[in-house]
Amino acid sequence: MLPQTQVAFTTAAPGNFTLPHNLGVIPGSVIFEFTSGGTVWFQTVKYDATNLYLVASDAGVSGFAIIFASTTPQCVVYGNSTIKLQEVVDDAATLGDVAPALSTGGFSMGPALSIANDVMQQLINGGPGAQPYNWKWNRYNLPVFYTNSLQQDYFIPGLNNIGWLESAWVSDINQTSVPKQTYPLEIDKDLLVSNMQNGYVGKIGWLPNSMLNTGT
Repeated sequence: MLPQTQVAFTTAAPGNFTLPHNLGVIPGSVIFEFTSGGTVWFQTVKYDATNLYLVASDAGVSGFAIIFASTTPQCVVYGNSTIKLQEVVDDAATLGDVAPALSTGGFSMGPALSIANDVMQQLINGGPGAQPYNWKWNRYNLPVFYTNSLQQDYFIPGLNNIGWLESAWVSDINQTSVPKQTYPLEIDKDLLVSNMQNGYVGKIGWLPNSMLNTGT
């Protein structure tokens, strides 16, 4: 039994048609990827252990049917890398072109650690050789805070590891509707001091505590 299979199709005419899938069992789920206009959908009886039973909107509809044996399409989740820096150094030491950049005696890891740290910093923070990336593993949600009339700056205790704001939203807790109105905010690098009052909060930016204003 195959966990999944992919079958190409091109419809000859609009209406019902049968597509053999060769999965060997009754499919659990099917995904369609189209390479032309038009579409296909299932008949009342969707499939069995041999075929998919489909309906075409037009002739010449082409694409792929990706058939899975389970009801949930499988995805591969890779674990953390087990490659160690020492293994990279040992492998690089066998290459003559990089030998002058590596230690020639003892067990010093100085050059390798410096190079690896530079690469990591460029990947995470950006720099002359790279751009910053909003890595998913580097993302977290900030604590919720409440806004007040005539107050522009807000302190969040214990927040000292933020790099940038990626997105933000605000919810009107005073509304009686269910669900309460929620809408996105514009993220800005800097916001000037202002006493303008608008109907809703529209922009947000973060600054170090030393640059925030307190009092009225």
